[in-house]
Amino acid sequence: MIEVNCKYRQRITTILQSLWKVNLKNRELREKYADLKKELNVAYVKPEVKKYKPVKNCEIDQLWAYHLNRAHIDLPVIRTGPGKYTFGSKKITAKITNNGKLLVRYGSGYMSADEFITHHGE
Repeated sequence: MIEVNCKYRQRITTILQSLWKVNLKNRELREKYADLKKELNVAYVKPEVKKYKPVKNCEIDQLWAYHLNRAHIDLPVIRTGPGKYTFGSKKITAKITNNGKLLVRYGSGYMSADEFITHHGE
């Protein structure tokens, strides 16, 4: 072990010195640009996502609103009829299963609301 330590001692010392220099440069740059970073953080205001408001007495719409608002999606969602929506540019149909889960029909199949929003929301 001592032989290995002696053999690589100079290389390890050189790497540690380089690492120390990099860390020092990193600290200098952080200090130099700290004010600019603060200004950028203050200037940038995250856009507020509009919450989807469900129609009263419509269980599907209330469950759909719950899933949409939880996902914080900034995409136009328009209710076109009971259980029918325009999600961005896609026309979908939603229904509630016997166990209370919201399913979305898009194309030829069904998927859960969370899965649909994750897959098509971006």
